[in-house]
Amino acid sequence: MNYDPKELCTTEELLVTSIENDPFFEVHEVKQVDSESVTFVNGFSLFIDEAESKIDPGDVLRLYGRGFGYTVRGVSIVKNRWNTEILRYRTPLEDAIRHCQDRKKRDQERAEQTEKNRKEVDVDSVPLFKCNDLEKWRSWVEANMDPYGRAIMVYAENWAELMEKKMAGGATLRDIAKDSSHEADTAGISGFMYGCAVGMLSEVWEHGEALRNWHNLGTQIGTEGEKANKEGGVLNPALLNIGG
Repeated sequence: MNYDPKELCTTEELLVTSIENDPFFEVHEVKQVDSESVTFVNGFSLFIDEAESKIDPGDVLRLYGRGFGYTVRGVSIVKNRWNTEILRYRTPLEDAIRHCQDRKKRDQERAEQTEKNRKEVDVDSVPLFKCNDLEKWRSWVEANMDPYGRAIMVYAENWAELMEKKMAGGATLRDIAKDSSHEADTAGISGFMYGCAVGMLSEVWEHGEALRNWHNLGTQIGTEGEKANKEGGVLNPALLNIGG
């Protein structure tokens, strides 16, 4: 992994040495302020810290960076044509250095957790649910020792086990799948991770086909779920949420 901060900056950004010669900013008027964020007249919002709590509605801010969707590396209040009050600021290179440091730390932590999982997770163990293809499940367990993948595996196993217990008491999958999906989520999984869990369980769980059909029909916006059920696919809820 390359952690060179200069590779994250454009040639023009590398020429910036201070806020005085930094041309990469946008100007926005503040419409509303609460304890954790400000909302601009264009509808966009920005999280603020304690140092920025002095911002008031009607203030005009300079936001330094590449625009909305990117990190805001500097904030200043425009007092008048010649004067601004700097609330926080980093040059593009300083911001890239911080980003590389954070990414390196995260990568190291991920590698350490992956190695820990390899030592502690029993690949040959039998899952807590009724598995139709133990070999395939074990291959997935072995291939997903990183924290992200491991979280998906744990969630899928816990969810299937929880549904089985409820179904053993007479409930139908359709009635308990949604609530059980939330109960099994103790790590705060994403929509994409949820979709991965559905896809895996649909292949190896005793009730996987029923789960796949339920998921597709409950996720569809139009008729794409019905089509996926006929073709044997699994809809991605993360993409559908973004598209909707």
